[in-house]
Amino acid sequence: ALAIALPNLKYFSEAAIAAFHISKMIDSVPEIDHTEETGIVLEKVSGEVQFKNVQFTYPSRPETMIFRDFSLSVPAGHSMAL
Repeated sequence: ALAIALPNLKYFSEAAIAAFHISKMIDSVPEIDHTEETGIVLEKVSGEVQFKNVQFTYPSRPETMIFRDFSLSVPAGHSMAL
């Protein structure tokens, strides 16, 4: 049993380190309070954000295309969620 588990010890160690970093990130307190309504309000905003012909796959499933020729334009002052 030990001979079977030993080669995987490296992966257990890497997983424990990754879990520690994820836990640290989850427990962190952001510098900016997103619920606070104070701050600088930009009166005049120009420009836009554009994505043109984006292709995307997850590294774990490169054969499954999530976005193919995806384009999106978000005008200044607007929000968008996918």
